[in-house]
Amino acid sequence: MESALLGAWQSPDKRLFSHADSYALAGLLCNAREAKNLGSMLTSISSNSASTSSALKRAIEWEIAKESPLEALLPVVEEFSSHTSLQRLLEELVRSEQSLENLIGRSCKHALGFEKYMLLSEHPAFQVRLHVWWPQRHPVKEHIHNHRFSFVSGVVLGSVTFETYFLADGGQEMDLYVEHLQPHSRSWIFRKGRTDRVSANLAATLRSGSAYRLDSRTLHRIHVPSGVLSATLLIETRAIHDSTSVLVATGDDQPQHIERRKLSTSEYLNGIRRVASALEASNPLL
Repeated sequence: MESALLGAWQSPDKRLFSHADSYALAGLLCNAREAKNLGSMLTSISSNSASTSSALKRAIEWEIAKESPLEALLPVVEEFSSHTSLQRLLEELVRSEQSLENLIGRSCKHALGFEKYMLLSEHPAFQVRLHVWWPQRHPVKEHIHNHRFSFVSGVVLGSVTFETYFLADGGQEMDLYVEHLQPHSRSWIFRKGRTDRVSANLAATLRSGSAYRLDSRTLHRIHVPSGVLSATLLIETRAIHDSTSVLVATGDDQPQHIERRKLSTSEYLNGIRRVASALEASNPLL
């Protein structure tokens, strides 16, 4: 596969769902051959490094300085979201002698229904997060939204259905809310803005082994199947906005102000142990 939608890329022996007619979306394509070569280099780095976390940090620092950092980071997230590399990274964190206080302090039960585990933080330059949707979670409806930052993400376990949207005169009428994260309480606050019309331009299911990039201003939302363990590895780049946009169908309930609940140390460690065990059980190389 020479290029893929939304900058999505994966090695040729894996399959990425897609709508074939969507491959032509301008500005979102990347060169998979170059990514494959870099992926081979990263495999060597991570397998020979004494610390997977250090290898990941070096790889991100190298690629994020390039002219097109999101495109350059795609093979990084693809390599380190592989079952072998991520399992190694999680097991290193569990047995690490260094303090995990900073990582645990940035981890939480997210308002969108997943648990966020911070794995590497070089804030404000970049952060690496593991998003986990547990099978027994309470279903949460995700609104259309964008982000403060651009990112690349790899699907580690399960699958996610990804939808993107654009403003269009003939689209569905939706209310715009501007969301701010309060710096001290770290709670999400919403302020109602204008009314817009929005249309969908992509719907796709990405499975384990897929990777994609997303610009900060792209409107999107994802759906995750219930009753199944799903997880993604996300590399977040430097924030370039101080708020996000959330779109809600006119007439629907407005988003609620939500307090962010941090994970405790035991919740953090137990969570990444469970994911590491799931990776080992589903790894075809073991």
